Amino acid sequence: MNAVHQLKRLMALRGLALGLSLATMGMAFHSQAATPVDGVVAQVEDGVILRSDLDQAIAVARARLTEQGTPIPDAATLKQDVLDQLILRQIMLAIIQRTQAVPEAGEVDEALLNIAQQRGASNLADLQARLDAAQPGAYANLRRQVAENIAFDRLRQQRVGSRVRVTDIDIDNFLKSPESQQLFTEQYRFNQILSPSKDAAARRQMSQVVQKLRGGADIQRVTTETPNVQGGGTDWVAVSQLPPAFASALQRLAPGQVSDVLEVPQGLTVLQLIQKRGGERTSIVQRQARHILVKTSAVVSNQAARARLDDIIRQLKGGADFATLARTYSEDPGSARNGGELGWVTAGEMVPPFEQALFATPVGTLSAPVQTPYGWHVILVEGERNQDVTDTYRRNLARQALSQRQFARELQDWLREIRSAAYVKLIDQPSA
Repeated sequence: MNAVHQLKRLMALRGLALGLSLATMGMAFHSQAATPVDGVVAQVEDGVILRSDLDQAIAVARARLTEQGTPIPDAATLKQDVLDQLILRQIMLAIIQRTQAVPEAGEVDEALLNIAQQRGASNLADLQARLDAAQPGAYANLRRQVAENIAFDRLRQQRVGSRVRVTDIDIDNFLKSPESQQLFTEQYRFNQILSPSKDAAARRQMSQVVQKLRGGADIQRVTTETPNVQGGGTDWVAVSQLPPAFASALQRLAPGQVSDVLEVPQGLTVLQLIQKRGGERTSIVQRQARHILVKTSAVVSNQAARARLDDIIRQLKGGADFATLARTYSEDPGSARNGGELGWVTAGEMVPPFEQALFATPVGTLSAPVQTPYGWHVILVEGERNQDVTDTYRRNLARQALSQRQFARELQDWLREIRSAAYVKLIDQPSA
C-alpha cells in the first residue's frame, strides 16, 4: 500500500467508533475462577463477567448519562441494560478470538499515533511517558482498548456491512422525499482561535492572528505560538446550530478565508472556513500538489530523515526540478514514479498534519517540512480550484443516510443472532 493510500486510510481511523457504548471501558474479562471477594454474574462462552466488572460498568454508564443530561433509568433496568451490553461485548471478543481477527501491531500503531497527535505528543514513546506518568499501565490499557476497537469495527463491517445494500433507485426515491431536504441545509467546517480576554491587548493580539492567517501562516502553528489562546477545528455544523455572529461571518467567507475578530460571550474569536456544503449549490476547495516523502524506520531515525529532507529542500530552492527529485528520492512508490503527483486533494482525505500544511501553503510554493506517522514530507502546491459537487454530494449524502439507517437495523438483527447462538449462563448474585 503506497503512502498516499496509507495517509487516507489513517484518516478513516480518526472516526473509529465502537458501536457498543461500553466497549472502551477497558474492563478485564476472565476465564479463570473468580476470587472469593468477587463473584461471577455470567458465564459467556469460555469467559466470565465478574461482579466487579458489572459494578464498574454501571458506575461509568451512570456518570455518562449524567454528563449527557439523559434521565437515568431505575437501578434494575440500568443493571440489566449494562449487563446485556457486557454480554454482547464478550461474545464479540470470543468471535474475534476464534476467527483470529486480531489487528496487526502496525494498525494499532497507526491509531495510537493519531491519538498522540491529538494530545500533543510527538510520538508513541512520548504518549506512553505521559500516560504512564499519570497512571501506571495506562498506555498498555489504551493500546489494548484501541486494538479491541479496531477488531470490533472490522467484525461489524464484515458481518453486518455485507448485508447493507443501497441501490440507485433507493437513492432516487429518497431524494424525492421531504425527509431528504433536511440533509441539505447549509453546513460548515471551520477552524477557530479563541482568546478568553476582551481587553485592548487581547484585541491587538487577535488582530495580529488575523494578519498571520491571511498571510498564509499555518493555523496550528499560530495557535501554538500565540500565548493565552485556544484553537481547534470542528466537524460539520449546520448553520442553524451556530451562534448568529458565527453564521453571519462564515456565510461571507470562501473556503480558506479568515474572518475579522469577533466578540463572543467567551471572549474574542477568529474563524477560518475550511469547507462549506449544502444550500443551493455545494462546492469544495481542492488543491493540486506533489510531495516527496522520506520515511523513518528502525534504521533511519527521525533526525536522519529530517536531515535528508532538508537536503532535498535545499536542492529544490536551488532550482532543481521537483518531479525529478521526487522520482529519485521519494519513498512513496505510488506517487514517486509520477514525479510525486497527488492529483486534486480534498479536505478530509489526508492525515491532519499533511492536510493542514497542504491548505496553508500558498499556491506555487513549497511547504515547510511536514512530519506525519510515515516520515517527513515536503509539498509543492501547484493549483487550487472550487469544484462544484452538488449532485455528487447530494447522492453521496443520501447513500450515507440510507446505509446508516439500514446498518443500524441489520446490526440489531445480528446482535440478536449472536446472542441467541452463544452460550450464556446468568448466575444469581446477592444484592449489594
